[in-house]
Amino acid sequence: MSTSNENVEYAWYSQNQFEHINNNTGYNNGKTSPYIYYKLTTGKMVQITEIINSYRKSMFDDAVCLGIIESFCCIREIPMDLNLYY
Repeated sequence: MSTSNENVEYAWYSQNQFEHINNNTGYNNGKTSPYIYYKLTTGKMVQITEIINSYRKSMFDDAVCLGIIESFCCIREIPMDLNLYY
C-alpha cells in the first residue's frame, strides 16, 4: 500500500524572512506577532517562518527545512523558551 505525500506540510525557518516579518508593521494595526510555533512529527516544538506543502525550497535563500508538521502551537509577540518543552 502506498502513502500519499500530498497533505504533508513542511516547516521552514529563514532568518531573513523572520526579519522581514518582524519589521513589517503595516498590518494588524501596527502590531506584529512574528513568533510562530508548530510541533513536528518528531515531537519537537519549533519556531517557523513558512509552511510549504511540498519539499520544494523556500524563496528565501537562507531557509532551512525543519521537518514535517504535526500540529499548530501558537503565535506570540515575544519568543518562547523552547527549552521548557524538552
